[in-house]
Amino acid sequence: MSSSFNVKADSYSRFAVVQRQLADWLAEWLEPAEQVAALTALEFGAGDGLFTRYLAPCFASTTAVDIAPRMIEQGNRVLPHVEWRVDDAWCLENEPVDRLFPASLLQWCEDPAKVLRHWRTLAKPNGRMLHGFYVAPTLIDWQSIANLRSPIIWRSPEQWKSYFCEAGWTILRSEAHPRVLRFDSALDLLRFFHHTGAITRRNTPIGTLRQMMATYDRDFAIAKE
Repeated sequence: MSSSFNVKADSYSRFAVVQRQLADWLAEWLEPAEQVAALTALEFGAGDGLFTRYLAPCFASTTAVDIAPRMIEQGNRVLPHVEWRVDDAWCLENEPVDRLFPASLLQWCEDPAKVLRHWRTLAKPNGRMLHGFYVAPTLIDWQSIANLRSPIIWRSPEQWKSYFCEAGWTILRSEAHPRVLRFDSALDLLRFFHHTGAITRRNTPIGTLRQMMATYDRDFAIAKE
């Protein structure tokens, strides 16, 4: 995923509508600024700073980590007072901090329990995490025609809760909030994936892709007034 997000760093913020909605919603869960003003924060998968902009004014220090160097460059230009660093969130080494913030990231994790156990070493005693990520049935319409081509294993909220508990975390609050984002066509949906870098190297033959797009447009078209 590093290469695809890296290549799309210039267009990401303009097209990341879904990611921006999640960042805005996640910000509503933040503790009051006066309660965390003396604390340290570490954000994983920060991208170019969609969620970082909410963290930076609140904490004594904020470190933002992403695996894509050009995303880090973009973020540093917008929020230069944040410490930006290229690193891999799954195996990150860092001095323990008070708060951990992965936004729009955890759905990409192949071994959640292992990563969540590792992240416990990055939190101070009484440290907390706040997550925002996508769960099943995300992209249910596209998934219904994509068969086994999805690069992500979509897990239910209940499955995710079990991973956190298995890794030794205590869940203080959990909420799944459904939102519907409509695209005019399958082409517009695929352009969203393309411009935000949410793609993998797994290639689908062009003929198969065209057939999938035609099926999507036929089965899920929205009647226009």
